[in-house]
Amino acid sequence: MGLVFDGADDTVDVATFPMPTTGSVSFWFRPDTVIDGTLDQSIIGITNASPLRIFDVHPYSDGNWYCGWYNAGTDTRARFSPPDLTGTPWHHFCMRWVDATSVAVYIDNVLQTNLNGVQTSATWDTSALTMQTGGNGTGFVNAGITDLRIFNVNLTTAEIQTLYESRLKIGSVTRGLVNYWPMDDQPAGTSADVDTIRDVVGGENGKLSGASITNHL
Repeated sequence: MGLVFDGADDTVDVATFPMPTTGSVSFWFRPDTVIDGTLDQSIIGITNASPLRIFDVHPYSDGNWYCGWYNAGTDTRARFSPPDLTGTPWHHFCMRWVDATSVAVYIDNVLQTNLNGVQTSATWDTSALTMQTGGNGTGFVNAGITDLRIFNVNLTTAEIQTLYESRLKIGSVTRGLVNYWPMDDQPAGTSADVDTIRDVVGGENGKLSGASITNHL
């Protein structure tokens, strides 16, 4: 199962979330509108309001994806032009980072960008993690998402390949796994409005607003 977001106001909010200073994020997504640069759509994001600090995975309206950290006027997110996402319904995303050193982004096990000299989460306070909305409260994405995992280690290329090839098997990569939202809490086709999206590893449960459940993969 997976969550489907309508691009208007659907969210999952985790009230307090400490993003690891060195780590990785992995999830599967299905764009219901082609993420091609014509829309400003953010998949996950964390915001500290003052000074403005943003962590996000953000297909942006300039045709690029921005992934990583924006810090008080300094944008050090990895930026890349995405591959063609048509034809295959579901795609795997993985980003790994080493604090103040590097960010690397993979889609479907293919390296998209590798940025060195970045500023990451060492400057951050604990804040809310939001799925499907931009760090500034805009940019709702029209897409499905499932199997969101966060690790407190910089995954190896072999581990990223295993995540891609093993699809949704929770035991496929466990090193450093600190949070895991399978997003399969409801029967297929039922409404999941204002429900709990369970983190089955770290207990950082999210509150769902608006999205519905669909079959996936």
